[in-house]
Amino acid sequence: MLLSRKLKILIFTAFLIAVAPHAIFSEEKKSPDLTIHEQEVIFNAQKAIEKRDFTEAEALLQKYFDSNETIKMHYLVYFTMGNVLLLSEKHGQAIDYYKKAHSIYPGDPVIWQNMGRAFYSLKRYNEAGDSLKQAYQLTGTSELALHSATAYLLGGSHLKTLALLEPMLSDDKVKDNNFFELLLRTYMEMGDEEKAIDCVWKILSKDNKNPGTWKILASLYMDNKNYSEAAAAFSTYTSLSSSTKHEDLKLLCDLYRLAGAPLRAAMGYEKLLDDEADQALYEITAATYMEAYKPEKAIEILKKGIKIHSSLKMQWMLAVAYYKQRDFASGADAFEKCAMGDFRRGEAYLMMGYCFLYADNPDKAKSAFKQASLSKEQKSEALKRLKEIREHENKALLKLN
Repeated sequence: MLLSRKLKILIFTAFLIAVAPHAIFSEEKKSPDLTIHEQEVIFNAQKAIEKRDFTEAEALLQKYFDSNETIKMHYLVYFTMGNVLLLSEKHGQAIDYYKKAHSIYPGDPVIWQNMGRAFYSLKRYNEAGDSLKQAYQLTGTSELALHSATAYLLGGSHLKTLALLEPMLSDDKVKDNNFFELLLRTYMEMGDEEKAIDCVWKILSKDNKNPGTWKILASLYMDNKNYSEAAAAFSTYTSLSSSTKHEDLKLLCDLYRLAGAPLRAAMGYEKLLDDEADQALYEITAATYMEAYKPEKAIEILKKGIKIHSSLKMQWMLAVAYYKQRDFASGADAFEKCAMGDFRRGEAYLMMGYCFLYADNPDKAKSAFKQASLSKEQKSEALKRLKEIREHENKALLKLN
């Protein structure tokens, strides 16, 4: 899904490892000075890091720790060791050193940012979110807030995600598509369709040319059973994406049908009736034309479909279409084919009877109703019609006499 891919991109760009401390501190948060020996070991470790010789960097720092066990060290020594271990993908050990660093000096946001990276690599997403939130609170950088919110979302902490994002809605500087897409995914996972839809419209207000966003909007409206809006959104998606996928075009037709626009749906279905169209597509196209009060179009579609698929179900639909168009002779013929194929046999004979009756052919009507009376389900109605025909015939004879 579009949002999943975006979320991965956002996470990936979040965690560029910072190997230097934050440059700017207030006087209240100013860090202590490094000793000459600490500067030297950090400098040498940094040189090894630049050469990507992490083993050498780790050995240099470990030797320093071993030689100075009783000395209180500068937090940057621990921070540097954390970075080396993180770059060596020793994430758990890296976290231990970052914790030592921030226990000495919690005011450096880079410690928290890198520790967030380590937690994330271990899929400890909520702890990653906590660390990145600390970095955000120290800097006020909206990007870090997004990274923290992303980690919380991956950890399933939706309320923590919203606690970071919703206050940012009033700040125009941070409301780019990454922000709204993250907020959207949160609302979607929480099942808050109304807020999710509102969020999509905000994304579209900034970029209405992305077909994927329109597709998401259509999906949300479908979930909300607002089929008119879903059809409009999905129509925009197919237009922008120039989609010719059968499933996309059919879904658009389905939405028009659900939205109460059967003629538009039927015309769309008909465009999909190529040489490979299955029986079901012929059936739904014909049925939708019937819903649109276009029996003549339904008949045209069904005739084509029957030639290809030899379907008794479509034969029945054709018979019904003839009947509704008051073409009783053609209807009787189609119903007879159903009866002879043992498809809804009793009902087919009953409808044949009505066709002949309305076509003023009582003899054939009686024959059909007699056949229908052999069916348990149609017996009562068929006998009633036969009685009415006989009564009508008797009255006609009395008049002649």
